[in-house]
Amino acid sequence: MRHFTDSKTKNKPSLNDALAGIKRPRRGEQFTPAALSKLDENLRQNGPIQTTGPAPQVPARAVRGCDGVWDLIIDTCPYCHCRHFHGGGGADQPSSYGHRNSHCGPWFDNPGYILEGEA
Repeated sequence: MRHFTDSKTKNKPSLNDALAGIKRPRRGEQFTPAALSKLDENLRQNGPIQTTGPAPQVPARAVRGCDGVWDLIIDTCPYCHCRHFHGGGGADQPSSYGHRNSHCGPWFDNPGYILEGEA
């Protein structure tokens, strides 16, 4: 279970409170402009939404690009629910699984996640 906490001050809203009224994207989609506007407003008023606890393990699809370099794709981020891309190296097999910082933008402050290859 993920733990979402207030940040450095007790008055900051939790993740659920900060995202109230914001339509979270469906799998692989991005935030709508209206949702981004609300996230920006929350960021200005309260700072980034902070998440505590250990970094979760997240499945990543490996796709080789036309340049021969692997992309590791997170279809649904555990924090913002968007799709993220990470580099996987240029070897015969992707070699860069492990801990990564999320690419959630300035709205989320979190411990990142641990990439695992899909079975």
